[in-house]
Amino acid sequence: MSSDALLFGVLTHHGLPYWTLAMISGFAHTIYTLIVLFIVFGLVERLGFCGISVWRSLCGSVAEHESSLLPLPVPTPTVCVQLPMYNERAVAARSIGAACSLRWPREAFEVQVLDDSTDRLVAALVDETAAAWRARGVRCSVIRRERRDGYKAGALELGRKRTSAEFLAMFDADFVPDDDFLHRTVPRFYSRAGEPLGDLALVQGQWAHLNALDSLLTLSQSLSLDDHHARRRESAARRATPLPPPKRPSPPP
Repeated sequence: MSSDALLFGVLTHHGLPYWTLAMISGFAHTIYTLIVLFIVFGLVERLGFCGISVWRSLCGSVAEHESSLLPLPVPTPTVCVQLPMYNERAVAARSIGAACSLRWPREAFEVQVLDDSTDRLVAALVDETAAAWRARGVRCSVIRRERRDGYKAGALELGRKRTSAEFLAMFDADFVPDDDFLHRTVPRFYSRAGEPLGDLALVQGQWAHLNALDSLLTLSQSLSLDDHHARRRESAARRATPLPPPKRPSPPP
């Protein structure tokens, strides 16, 4: 007996009319059809994305791929990782651990946990996790405010004022960056000769999904969102206006 026949048999036994059963069955089939369409659309978009990348490589446009091979500047610039949080009970420890595990010279590295949590248990968890990483040699500080002025942006600004680092790396509380994230992003701010680029102020990493293979639904969503964001970010970068060169003060008369 098929699942449809079994479903109809069970619902008919409870006295539901035929048109109601047809609507329920149609709704269920619509959901599965949409999931399949998402997967097909994601696969088509992924193949198109790969094809465009191969075409650009064959045409000699490989600078974006070679940028990940740029050496680190000397001396190593200082980096401050900022983690704004608000009652993130489920992901706070994981986020702090991922940030503190980033590979970077420890003398040029620090982590700020910008915790606006109102839940005392979450605040205690944040303090405990940060203390554990400090014991392992990572400069990990917890910054709190009496009022959440500006919400996340206000917390980030307060952290910025309390660090002298040359670069800021910002992650939401549910992000888990790869340990080589800084090695792949910081060199992009420099030329191959090690000179800072005056027209670049921001580098944004590509999102990924931790649960992409958990089910057909998460697979379909990850395929569509990953490639959509990749093309959208590239398109925005190509349309971006370069920063003007810094103005030099005029000499005194």
